[in-house]
Amino acid sequence: MNQQEKNRWKLKVKHVIRGMLYGYKSADFDETNTIFTEEEMKTLLLKACEEHDLKQSKVAMEFARILHGEQYRKGDVEKLKYISHPYTLACHAICMGIHDDDLIAACLLHDVVEDTLADIEDLPVNDNVKKAVDLVTKKPDNSVPKEEWERKYYDAMKDNPIACMVKVLDRCNNVSMMSTGFNYKKIIEYIGETEEFIEPLFDEIIRMKPEWKSAVWLVEYQMLSILESVKRFV
Repeated sequence: MNQQEKNRWKLKVKHVIRGMLYGYKSADFDETNTIFTEEEMKTLLLKACEEHDLKQSKVAMEFARILHGEQYRKGDVEKLKYISHPYTLACHAICMGIHDDDLIAACLLHDVVEDTLADIEDLPVNDNVKKAVDLVTKKPDNSVPKEEWERKYYDAMKDNPIACMVKVLDRCNNVSMMSTGFNYKKIIEYIGETEEFIEPLFDEIIRMKPEWKSAVWLVEYQMLSILESVKRFV
C-alpha cells in the first residue's frame, strides 16, 4: 500500500468513526459493499439447507422474506432491505459450522413477530423454534422501569440455548452496523446494555451447548473487539 492509499484509508476510517460517535452522514462509506448481497446470502442458505437437510429453515427463509417485504434497515443505509439482517444471522451461524435446523430457522424468523403482523402461532416451524422466537421478541412493559422489564426479558431466555444464540448473533450484527445510524447517545447506551445483558449469555450458551463453544468464541471475539475499539473514542 503506497502513501496515497494509506492516506485515503485513514481519511475513510476517520470519517466512519466520526459518523459512529456523532451521527454524521458517511457519504463515502457504503455499508452494502462490506456485506453479502441478499442474493449471495440466499444462495449460501439454500445450499446449506439442501446439504444438511434443514427443511424448516428453507421454509422459514421464504416466510421471512415475504413478511419483511419492503422493510429496510434503519439508519443511513436505507436502501438495505431488512431481510439482509435475518439472512446475515443465519449465514453467520452456518459459516461457523452450526447446521442446527432449529437455530437457523429461529435466526431467520427472530424479528417476524416483533416487526410484522404475524403471531407466534403463524410461524411454519416446530414448537422449539416458536419458543425461541417468542423469547427474543421484545414485549415492553410501560408499567415498570425499562431496566426492570429488560432484565426479565434477558433472564427469561437464559435456559434456552437457541434463544441465547440468536440474541448474541443479533447483537453482533447490530454492533457491527453501528456506523450506519447510531448517534453518540445510542452508542453509549448500546455498549452498556451489551455489557450488562448480552455478555452473560455467552456463558449460558456454553453451559447448555458445549458443542457450540468455538462458535461462541468467534461471536464474542468479534463483538467485544468492536466495542472495545469504539470505547476508546467515547
